[in-house]
Amino acid sequence: MLFSDTCGLVSVAIVYLSYLWISYIGISIGFLSIYSNPEILVSIFLFLVILSLSSHMVAMLSDPGKITSQATPLRSSGFPCISCNCIKPPRAHHCKTCKKCIFNMDHHCPWINNCVGLRNQKHFVLFLIYTFISTVWVIITFLQKIYICQFEECFSKENPFDPLLIMLGCFWCLFFALMTCVSLYEQIKVIRYNISEIDIWQSRKFKQRPLYINLQEVFGCKFGPSWFVPTPIRNEPFHVEVIEDNLFDPLQFSDLNLTEDFK
Repeated sequence: MLFSDTCGLVSVAIVYLSYLWISYIGISIGFLSIYSNPEILVSIFLFLVILSLSSHMVAMLSDPGKITSQATPLRSSGFPCISCNCIKPPRAHHCKTCKKCIFNMDHHCPWINNCVGLRNQKHFVLFLIYTFISTVWVIITFLQKIYICQFEECFSKENPFDPLLIMLGCFWCLFFALMTCVSLYEQIKVIRYNISEIDIWQSRKFKQRPLYINLQEVFGCKFGPSWFVPTPIRNEPFHVEVIEDNLFDPLQFSDLNLTEDFK
């Protein structure tokens, strides 16, 4: 996490304050007022919120896959990074904000105040999924509240500020739902085609692998319960073959030994 990045710190503060506010009005104005026995639904909603926030926190605080100058090149394609004084393996990029080369870097995300890379892409994806589900659920609950109150005129009997809070809550949840939906679509695309957004901009091409192999690399293991919780990623990056690179003439190295750099 970059404590000196003002934009990132403000974005993170917006995320956590928004979650507190949306959770409060979603439960108090939504769940508790339209359901006769809301305990189970509130528990499920809070569980989703906890999963989302914990995924965000792990993505924010995790090392995304920094490559140090001590990394030992063996046998793969790589390029020297003048800024970091290290050899960048395929799909690694230099982040000007983090001032480090990041393995499998997709982009630098201000909302987590960190890069999205090999070691935290899973947590970023989980954050997007759980945030999308939570915000859409709150929107549906508010719409139910509005529909019920059209017939019962409950807005006039209860807090007169409820309609304003519901309207603001719907717009704010819709903003986060759309933002996470677009980001999730981009993440699905880069995982499916084994390429990052930066590589797409730079017209770099890599040999395609089966989708399940790409998912194993992102989530750190074979399919199981750990895919759905923000557990640490401990596996090493899988081999990737460069097909076309329009930036440099590749230097021939073997697989980069990054074990010590990721501990």
